[in-house]
Amino acid sequence: MSKLLILSLTLACVCGPLAARSDEARFVTASDGARIAYYPRLEARTVPVVILSGGPGTDSRYMRVRGALDRLARTRSVVFYDQRGTSRSSDSDGTETIDEYVEDIEGIRKAIDADRIDLLGHSFGGYLAMAYAAKLPSAMSAAPEK
Repeated sequence: MSKLLILSLTLACVCGPLAARSDEARFVTASDGARIAYYPRLEARTVPVVILSGGPGTDSRYMRVRGALDRLARTRSVVFYDQRGTSRSSDSDGTETIDEYVEDIEGIRKAIDADRIDLLGHSFGGYLAMAYAAKLPSAMSAAPEK
């Protein structure tokens, strides 16, 4: 009985918030044909922060547990996205490169018509944020003016 209660509480705590994904997916198509799903929350009309989940190969759902980043969207434009081969993004063949992930983020920046973005990465997402900033520093909101 106690195992069932623990499992039920775990499912209620984890699956409930994950299922509360009310915004619709939009898609960008990468140069290799991959379709990348992203979920813009742009009501705040600020410099967008793109949320980069861990992985590789992890979608954005766990970044929304308990709604903290959704609450951030009340005062800050936020964009979640699913990495290649996860959730609504098209399958990867296992040969993806960091440059392709960076291209995916850049495609999202262009699709939301943002001159500059901020990035918030967890684990592998932090590595992607550094790779993006190294390749496209002028697209970062904290980039020095030239």
